[in-house]
Amino acid sequence: MPRPGCCAGGSLTALDWCAPARAFATQAHAILIRNLASVSATDAFGKRGRRELAEVRLPVDGREQLESTPRLHDPIDAELVEVERGLSREALDSPGVRRLITIPGIGAVTALGLVALVGDVERFPTPRHLVSYLGLDPRVRQSGDRPARMGHISRQGQAHARSLLIEAATAAIKTPGPLRAFHARSRSRRSSQVATVATARKLAVLIWHLLTSGEDYRHEAPTVTRRKLRELEKSAGNTGQLTSLVGDTAQKRAAPARAGRTALLAGGRTSGPP
Repeated sequence: MPRPGCCAGGSLTALDWCAPARAFATQAHAILIRNLASVSATDAFGKRGRRELAEVRLPVDGREQLESTPRLHDPIDAELVEVERGLSREALDSPGVRRLITIPGIGAVTALGLVALVGDVERFPTPRHLVSYLGLDPRVRQSGDRPARMGHISRQGQAHARSLLIEAATAAIKTPGPLRAFHARSRSRRSSQVATVATARKLAVLIWHLLTSGEDYRHEAPTVTRRKLRELEKSAGNTGQLTSLVGDTAQKRAAPARAGRTALLAGGRTSGPP
């Protein structure tokens, strides 16, 4: 599960919780640059990065400054791990989150943020009310008896919620299915950006229907959904049996083969002609 504010499509609020931790990593790289040194590791505070930092030759003052950065970074990183674990548990306990992650492009934290934003879905009588609440409805310009003209989206409501849907739509169109087909039809008439915003609006309508009806997405990718649940369970610190990545149908098909191998290993014979 991506940490809030660290990864695309994973943030719950506009506040970047990972900024302080990244600041210490930036400070470590600045110390290296000032002393004409560098490390090849992408993550300066990972296992490889810490090993390379310990091997870099620096003046006494530079070495003291460099060694202080991981000591300041680690407590903040530990707090982020606890936040991530708490969010994962909340997501696992939320039926709405479990329902929304069946949609391609919507991850666990994005689903949790949208469920928290929507709240009680019954306060939106129709999908259009939710779309308007998110600011994804078009502006309407009309004077007198002249025909109404549709403009850009209204951009009312929380901008961060719209960005979550835009990022989810960008990911959803990479997966074959109705959302990708809708984006392709829209793109054939308008620009790519307009098509992506239209797909985000379609996602908002879909979210309203799923939360209202209490059903999962009909065109979900089961393997992808199980992978999302498995990552949630790992992030939540579950020590029991995790969600299997193999579907129920595949497990049933593989059961006779496993039974046959077990019989052979036990010295018996499998069923069938001699």
